[in-house]
Amino acid sequence: MIVPLKDVSISARVETGLTRTSVDLTYSNKLSNTPIEVEFSYPMVNDQVVQSFTAVIGDRTVVATIKNKEIAKVEYEAGKAAGKGVIYAERKTENDNEFLKLKLGNLRAGQDAVITIKLIESATELIGGAYSYRVPSKYFPRYKIKGDKRGLPYPEYDPNVYTFKYKVDLAAPQGKVINYISSPSFASYTEQIGRTLVTIEEP
Repeated sequence: MIVPLKDVSISARVETGLTRTSVDLTYSNKLSNTPIEVEFSYPMVNDQVVQSFTAVIGDRTVVATIKNKEIAKVEYEAGKAAGKGVIYAERKTENDNEFLKLKLGNLRAGQDAVITIKLIESATELIGGAYSYRVPSKYFPRYKIKGDKRGLPYPEYDPNVYTFKYKVDLAAPQGKVINYISSPSFASYTEQIGRTLVTIEEP
């Protein structure tokens, strides 16, 4: 079942040789009157390592731990059968592409779930002290407004039911400032000279 995103928020901090990224993805079950199971697949880029993975489901926080794959699957299915809000994550490789496959069980009717993935990767430094930071486009799924007649190959959403936004925050290494930012892949962004925080937003 497709559960449209309400919000994507990405925070990244460039440190000496490293980039730390936190991805917050908010989903909401407004499509079903009963609890549902949803699956997500997110691409892993470069040499990313998952530092932590948590989910806030309603008023309950679930923190993922590393376990034997088969044991984790059994525990996930048992928790789901018991009606608990549970999560399962597995790193997979298909056709030389790495991605994180996530499952969220028992998202109740009208309930929100906030998935937080914290990642660490090497910072790519370019000529002249510039850094390259890439955000996979699959973090930003495309939807079309309900009733759109153009035949776009995207899931529909009703703007009266769902609203969503995309946001990226970038922070410079400690003691440094951001003097220039180029974001050709975003329709809108704000370049704030001399400040250590840059916000890029896609409405």
